[in-house]
Amino acid sequence: MPYTTPATPLNDHTTDNFQESTNNSDSDFENTPPRPRRRSYVPRQNDLDFRRDFINSPPPSTATRASSSRRQSSERETTVNIGLHDLHAFEIEEIETVTDISFEEIEYPELPANNEDVIEVSIRRDNVLEEVFKLYDENEGLVQRKIKLSFENESGLDYGGLTKKLFSEFWKACTRDYFRGENRTAPFLPLSKIRKGLDHKFCLIGRVLAHNLILTKTIPIKLCKYVFLKLGSLDNDIPQSILLEDFFNFLTPSEACLLRKAKLAYQTLTEKDKELLLDLFSTYGLLENPNASEIEDQIVTIAENVLCQESFPFIKKIKDGIPLFCEHFFSNLTESKINYLFKKQAATASKFFEIMITTPEELNNLQTRILYFFKTYIKNLTDEKLQRMLFFISGSTNMPERVVVAFTASGYPVAHTCSNTLELALSYSSYQEIKLHFDAILDNETAFEYSYL
Repeated sequence: MPYTTPATPLNDHTTDNFQESTNNSDSDFENTPPRPRRRSYVPRQNDLDFRRDFINSPPPSTATRASSSRRQSSERETTVNIGLHDLHAFEIEEIETVTDISFEEIEYPELPANNEDVIEVSIRRDNVLEEVFKLYDENEGLVQRKIKLSFENESGLDYGGLTKKLFSEFWKACTRDYFRGENRTAPFLPLSKIRKGLDHKFCLIGRVLAHNLILTKTIPIKLCKYVFLKLGSLDNDIPQSILLEDFFNFLTPSEACLLRKAKLAYQTLTEKDKELLLDLFSTYGLLENPNASEIEDQIVTIAENVLCQESFPFIKKIKDGIPLFCEHFFSNLTESKINYLFKKQAATASKFFEIMITTPEELNNLQTRILYFFKTYIKNLTDEKLQRMLFFISGSTNMPERVVVAFTASGYPVAHTCSNTLELALSYSSYQEIKLHFDAILDNETAFEYSYL
């Protein structure tokens, strides 16, 4: 589906209503082979004396770096002095480079053979969560059908782009109301909502997850990795590397930074850091002192409880909602495969450029100049803005197989979600101008509505 924006002059006060439009010629791109890709890849402790003894205790002279399956097990002496908010200093790579997995080795479920039935679905965008729940509750067999989607009061034909967008909109709302966490989320409902019977919605979430997987060949990477491994078998032991990676992404950035600092350079903790660490431990249910020699085990204990134990009943219900013919996908998942899927779908500027192709392939001077402005804009986007750009172009926040950049003489960009094509206006004279225009698009919810050209 194409997105369009009105051809109005750009200025500091422009507040355009950007809309998406449709062009049947999008299907011309459907059979184009994808560009080859490189594969690298609580309570608080009330004993104040006990608390004071811990906070005022002298720091150890050496920092014990916790061992893992990919690091040496010997203790290392360190003398670094790092502040709490130096988050990037503690960025630790929890995923090994994936070089032995390819897209072809992932066995995605398919619709039953000889089933060409297509069900037409109309959804209100402003009530997408409840309407999708109702749809899958009333049509248990929907997960075995193709769908042709339309959004109410919006014009647009579904050649695949609207379907991707439906699932993206659903997961955005669902992870807000039925999950918890920051960059990654785990299934969760407070007791008050469980008492009202809302936990039965997790079975419907399982159906939606399966249908999402069948129709788009993607998974929602806003969910923690361990969730997908548990859906393969509830008895699966989660690798410690996956568990810690999920937990650090589940926490707020400041919490994750504090735990990384404690894990990698415990002796650099200040008294304030220790107090915050003790608060974090007690908040997440571990009522004991942080200890330099046991800090990794303590973090793992918290992660197992907060992620695996507290979400177990909800994951079980999600698993109950997944059809039998989809179970092999989850049961065949391994640590390497789930790492590959997340790596493949995660949005980064460098990966965006890897999958980007231009039409025409040979650009003239003006097109080269406009493309340079656009690539500079992409390089400077935050992760959230980059996901919104992908959503604008493809209807999904996941990395597609390719993005086609074309050019138009009109004064506004046009996005065709069916073919993942973005038409750039040739009227931009500077980076600041293209930034002003695309910032307005990505910050304006009406930019993602559909209309005809």
